Amino acid sequence: MPHDRVREHSRLFITHAGHGSVMRGLIHGVPMVLVPSSRDQPGVARRAAELGVGVVVDRRDLSGPSMRSAAERALFDTTIAETARRVSDRLHTEDPIGQVRRILMNAI
Repeated sequence: MPHDRVREHSRLFITHAGHGSVMRGLIHGVPMVLVPSSRDQPGVARRAAELGVGVVVDRRDLSGPSMRSAAERALFDTTIAETARRVSDRLHTEDPIGQVRRILMNAI
């Protein structure tokens, strides 16, 4: 089953914090638990937490209790859910490609 079809009905998204996965979670407005391991994942996870759309679990601290705590916080902290929805709304209404095109055209 395509991930997007599942995410649009999900209340929580647990992810490795890859850029593509986090963007899809943001598009669907789903609070996230992010467990980064390498490459860009730690930075993407940190930025998602700074945005207020998810909770990061360090792989070194990964355990049943740490995941449960992160999942409960992501699910029941209404600020996280509201922020995720607000970011999703913004992603659906903005036209970033058009904005970049206008900036570049005005620079020429």
